[in-house]
Amino acid sequence: MSDLFDIDLTGIEASNDGGGWSAFPSGEYRVMITKAEVKDTKAGTGKRLALELTVMSNDELNGRVHWEGLNIVNPNEVAQRIAHEHLAMLADASDLKRDFLKTTGVGALQGKVVLAEFAKVYAKDGQLDYADKDGYQNTVRAYCSTSGASGEVKTKQPTSTPVASDDVPF
Repeated sequence: MSDLFDIDLTGIEASNDGGGWSAFPSGEYRVMITKAEVKDTKAGTGKRLALELTVMSNDELNGRVHWEGLNIVNPNEVAQRIAHEHLAMLADASDLKRDFLKTTGVGALQGKVVLAEFAKVYAKDGQLDYADKDGYQNTVRAYCSTSGASGEVKTKQPTSTPVASDDVPF
């Protein structure tokens, strides 16, 4: 049986503009890993680490969520290598040992705060479902620790220049 709700949507204006969201500018953002779980790939031939990253900033981007997928087990060796490189950066940025997947699992990432370098890229044809109304999406290029040798949080003002999709290694 289906769940029933006492909700009438008759007077609701709905538009098909991608939900009204837009990709945020390229730059470094302090993020918290709010979810980390392993899922099967869409093709069913591998495993991907599904990350939910929540932006922690003092501006209008505070609380924005970005979802990133890393193909940690994949028949495509390039996709798997890129995912492993990102996972190694993420482990270093989170102060986790690089063997954390064997010892504590992906749950060790949840709650960690890192700096993520985001790129705003034009979505490829097959990824338009994940793009904003203008065809852009965000992808993470790198992760690093939020504290330097002095223990202060490193920040860089985000730029608004989109990165061409040709510059993305995958």
